[in-house]
Amino acid sequence: MFTCMHEQFGQADITLGPADGEEPAFPLYFDGIIATPNRRVSVSMVPADVILEERVPDTQTRIRVWRDHPQWPERVVVGWG
Repeated sequence: MFTCMHEQFGQADITLGPADGEEPAFPLYFDGIIATPNRRVSVSMVPADVILEERVPDTQTRIRVWRDHPQWPERVVVGWG
């Protein structure tokens, strides 16, 4: 779970995709393994409105999240694999 910049201050840019490329220039916020029994990784807003979703090959998936600000990021990159 992570937070983003409040909507009244602008839109946050969230990217979801394979983590096989170059890492973002901002700090790593999370690096761990999550259960993906349905072989999907989703990014959703409260209350669970899915905004991004991708299929993943396994039922356990490494997830890394980078944010450009420690509390209210404008850019978030979610990499899987």
